[in-house]
Amino acid sequence: MCELMDQKIDLRATRDQTKNDTVDKKLFNLAKLEPVTFEEATQEAEWRTSMKDEITMINKNKA
Repeated sequence: MCELMDQKIDLRATRDQTKNDTVDKKLFNLAKLEPVTFEEATQEAEWRTSMKDEITMINKNKA
């Protein structure tokens, strides 16, 4: 049998987490999340506009 098959490989990260990694994770958590439901989407003007634009394009493509 191949000797390489018998070796265990350590797949853990080989570097320590830096301050920037921690900051990046915190910033990611602050990112604005997309609405989950239709009701949530209709509460935001940006999403209402996007939905209207999408419907307009769908109707235009039907013609």
